[in-house]
Amino acid sequence: MEAIVILPLIFLTIFAIFQIGLLFVARNTARRAANEAVLIATVEGGSMDAARAEGKARLDRAQGGGTMPLLSDYTVDVSQEGDTVTAVVRGHAVSLVPGIPMGVTMTATGQDQGWVPEP
Repeated sequence: MEAIVILPLIFLTIFAIFQIGLLFVARNTARRAANEAVLIATVEGGSMDAARAEGKARLDRAQGGGTMPLLSDYTVDVSQEGDTVTAVVRGHAVSLVPGIPMGVTMTATGQDQGWVPEP
């Protein structure tokens, strides 16, 4: 009789642990892509288009061609305001429970390191 109550709780706990792990990995993947996009945009000769392409390429590589991607429906937005570059990666982490969205948004910011001539 006790197993009827305890086993579902154990399975639910294990399920929750796996879901939290998948969400954690998806957030780290998005954070790395945002950081890489900012890095590409802030180096000398970097551009917003190159940064956006590198962020998307990093996310594509992280998927590994698997049947269940870590981050789906992702977008990489890179913008520059003054000498500050901001990259925002948005997507959806894998959800083990159908119908429950697991949105992921990670932002990285950096200063433009463009070449400045000496006086």
